[in-house]
Amino acid sequence: MKRFVYSLLPLSLLLFGCGKQSPSTAIQNDNLEFLRTASPLTPKANLIKERALQGDNDLLYSAVGSYLSGYITSSINESAAINFLEKGFSLGEWRAGYQLISYREKNNYVPQDLLGGFRSLLDEAAKKRDPQALYTLGVMYASGKYGYLKDLERACGYFRDASSAGSPIGHFAAASCLEKKGASRQEIHDLYEKAAAGGVEGAAIKLIESYIETDFARTENIAQRLLTSTNPNSGYYFLMASEKFCPLMWTSACKRPGFAAILKQRGEYESKCTVCTEKRIGIAKSLLERSAELGDGSSAALLASYYKEAEGEFSLINYTKWILRGVELGDASSMRNLAELYASGEGGYAKDPATAVTWYRKAAIAGDYEGQWKLALRLWKGSGIQPDLVEAYAWMNIAGSSSIADGMSSGETVKSMREQIGRQLTASELAEAQKLSSGWKIGAALKKSVFDGNSQPSKTGTYIYVSDGTIMTNEHVVRGCKSLRLPEFPKKDLQVRVTDQVNDLALISVSDMSGGSKPVFARSPESVKQGEEILVYGYPLSQVLARSGNLTPGIVSAMTGINNNSSQFQITAPIQPGSSGSPVIDRNGKIVGMVSQKLNDVAVARATGSIPQGVNFAISGTVIRSFLDTNKVAYDTAWPISFEKNKVKVADEAKLWTGIIECLQQ
Repeated sequence: MKRFVYSLLPLSLLLFGCGKQSPSTAIQNDNLEFLRTASPLTPKANLIKERALQGDNDLLYSAVGSYLSGYITSSINESAAINFLEKGFSLGEWRAGYQLISYREKNNYVPQDLLGGFRSLLDEAAKKRDPQALYTLGVMYASGKYGYLKDLERACGYFRDASSAGSPIGHFAAASCLEKKGASRQEIHDLYEKAAAGGVEGAAIKLIESYIETDFARTENIAQRLLTSTNPNSGYYFLMASEKFCPLMWTSACKRPGFAAILKQRGEYESKCTVCTEKRIGIAKSLLERSAELGDGSSAALLASYYKEAEGEFSLINYTKWILRGVELGDASSMRNLAELYASGEGGYAKDPATAVTWYRKAAIAGDYEGQWKLALRLWKGSGIQPDLVEAYAWMNIAGSSSIADGMSSGETVKSMREQIGRQLTASELAEAQKLSSGWKIGAALKKSVFDGNSQPSKTGTYIYVSDGTIMTNEHVVRGCKSLRLPEFPKKDLQVRVTDQVNDLALISVSDMSGGSKPVFARSPESVKQGEEILVYGYPLSQVLARSGNLTPGIVSAMTGINNNSSQFQITAPIQPGSSGSPVIDRNGKIVGMVSQKLNDVAVARATGSIPQGVNFAISGTVIRSFLDTNKVAYDTAWPISFEKNKVKVADEAKLWTGIIECLQQ
């Protein structure tokens, strides 16, 4: 049953229906400027975008969904995409409702009226025998999502209806139902044939599985037909199909005498090492090449692995070609293989230990086990980089603690090296290395808390990463500094771009700082009210307290600052040295201000005889946005409807776009 449900759940298949234009498409196409100017980040996203703009209405909404998921970027704010979906939803488009729900799910809150409206529109479309709606309704009942009670029998009924209405994916789902019920092989295969002819790659895989041993010519024709697909989601299926013809990873492994001996001992040599005839290898390579063209990085890595062991004058050229394609597609193992080329000086690459370290680091950050321990080894031995035992231990710990290590022959060696490095660390260094590795997640660089170099900061503050190459903090944080430094990026060059002493704001240009998460400013920062709950995220007393960031709650206690200054508002959240520049965040996770100053406790005590409590001030979001607009800095603003986030979510997001900035006097 579990496998059955899984086969029905990939809602990415909703991208491809009958391609029928809905009445609202012409109206909505006038509002697609944000999509026309967008930059897809993957080949798949590019295909979705192009086909959407060519009039494929099913893909139109999926393209907007890809934009909101971060696979397509645009200089236009995401509110344009939300407005587009909301307009489509108001015009009766259930597909727009589905994308809105998907977007809201990422923020952990889906309004019940949105769910109800989506169900109503989907049910109505299904009653009108819309093939895509019938299939989607089947998926809802199969998965029990969005308020539908899980009912596999009812799901199969809708899949049969979708099949009768001519939906290719409906044919596939209906065949899966019949397969579970033990229906006749011919009936099942007829539906898979219809689904495959309609471009459903999963059906083609089913047919290849059925016929590859009994009717090779038939499976060869299916593979050739599969190769003509332009479905942006096809990469995964091409990879699966190639494995059916010939698992290329075995063709290289089987050539190693030791490995072949192990397989023979297990009785697996015949099944794994003799199945790949030249014809099968050719088909498998073609499928993987097409998969890589459509954006599947693991397919490029498999091709590189095959050519590494292959013979012939072009093998080395093809090996490096597919490594570079894998790197382009963000494949972690390809990054590590590129590092190996620089480390060894093979493949036409000049030996360059420093560049090798760069690519080992990229592979490690992307989650490659081998890249992690090989980076750690170089940090330990000082190969291509200055030795850093704390970071070396952290990466070795990450690699040694992964489930992959337990199944690899290198696993015990990695753990042994980790222990050796650990014995060279002081107790405090070991504690820091363990802290670094314990909180690590794929895609994150290690943030060390030690200072790089001998210069100690005269003061510190908090910065906000506003836009590529630009951070923002208070003017008083950078005033009088001979140089500035980001301790987590000590080698980046910082230059003060512009300051506003009146409003206490400063913009700093940072070299080679792009991508990653950035904050969202409240759409109407002036809407913050007295008594409203706020959060401050910053790095106070960073040389004493946690350098991973502090989240402090408070309220807006007054709507003006000192002497009724309307460019500020008063907050009760505790403020300490280092808090300057910290974002003031509302309950929706959006920036409404920036911490600027607190009353001088000693001066007030001398003047009034009492010590002030919780009297701190923040620059208003309106002033901040005006400052950014004046200096032509791009930033994100919230879309019209926002939803409350819990404090854990706010902290997790804020730590991605804030950090410590240090003022140096040397």
